[in-house]
Amino acid sequence: MFSELPKGETTQDFDETLLKKCEIGEYQVILYRHLKKLSNQLTDLNTKFLEVSVKNAQNAESSQSSDELVAIRKQISSLGVYAKLFSDFQALVTEMWGCIELMEDKEMRKMAEEDLEALREQMDELQVEIEDECVPKRDIDARDVTLEVRQAAGGSESSLFAEDLVTMYKALCQRKGWRCIQEDFQEDMAINKGCKLGVFKITSHNGDVYRHLKHESGVHKVQRVPETEKQGRMHSSTATVVVMPEVPKEFHLDEKDIRIDTYRASGAGGQHVNKTDSAVRATHVPTGVVAQCQDQRDQHQNKSKALAALKQKLYAIFEETENSKDKAFKREQIGGGNINEKIRTYNFPNNRITDHRLGVTKFGMDDMLVTGELLEEFIEELIEQERAIKLKELFGEVK
Repeated sequence: MFSELPKGETTQDFDETLLKKCEIGEYQVILYRHLKKLSNQLTDLNTKFLEVSVKNAQNAESSQSSDELVAIRKQISSLGVYAKLFSDFQALVTEMWGCIELMEDKEMRKMAEEDLEALREQMDELQVEIEDECVPKRDIDARDVTLEVRQAAGGSESSLFAEDLVTMYKALCQRKGWRCIQEDFQEDMAINKGCKLGVFKITSHNGDVYRHLKHESGVHKVQRVPETEKQGRMHSSTATVVVMPEVPKEFHLDEKDIRIDTYRASGAGGQHVNKTDSAVRATHVPTGVVAQCQDQRDQHQNKSKALAALKQKLYAIFEETENSKDKAFKREQIGGGNINEKIRTYNFPNNRITDHRLGVTKFGMDDMLVTGELLEEFIEELIEQERAIKLKELFGEVK
């Protein structure tokens, strides 16, 4: 804690004055005020906890007081880390002020300056720690995911590019030590290769899969001379990616809101294809969200998988809508697959990949699509961008 209070000054005035004397930056002062507010809340909660405890002891049969104690204890637990950070902040400022006072002594000045510089570095480290604790954390970020890659605009070239993206995500999983399970894969029957649709379950023992992959949802654009192009002209095509978090058991759909349609499966797959109405399309009527499945021979199995996929899509939309106050979540995250909706462009002639959300360009197509190294870099930068946006929402423009 700070030393004794000068006459005529309140605790807040003295705190702010000392911060200024120690040349604490404006942004760090904002963090200090935020921690002080949370620390004061903790003090008030501790007082309230004692009051309710006394009341509960006087009326042992009151379940309402017991429930209130549980709720207060939970709040106290969540605020404890901020009180410690507040104390650490105050301790650092106190040490800084001690160094500044020592600098008046010529014999001690050099040592005090060195100590002060070291304390400022500690303050910068503490700032990062405070930011990490203040940025809202979401349980959904720790979930495993289903990743869906589809061809979009550009015909067969789009399906070839979609297959490249599948290779890229598999490489990333290998780098991260994640498990990648193929749940569905449909070739482009026009060329007997490529990826019309690929669906993969990605899991990790360490969690945080959705946190890393959620920014991959959107339209990916490729610029290159297609294998199918005989005149050597460069084309632009797109593929779409959807990343859906694992659905918790408590999330339920109302059956009356779901319409089930059956149709004949298409494509390679055996004698059942185009023979029976084994394929199933599930539509959530209120939102228009659709999921379908045709990879199983049995209609009931296809229905079960289609409903599971529909549930996952709706959960993703529900979560993003709940956690987005200022913008509507794009249905199925991908828009219409148009080129002008792109999140990233892969330019083969120039060996260049540009992420349009970051405004960052990297070079090395193999490092992107084959090894996943550049993808990992993009993802880390997108996570940092998300963190910066959240901090801006909490503390404003000052940095």
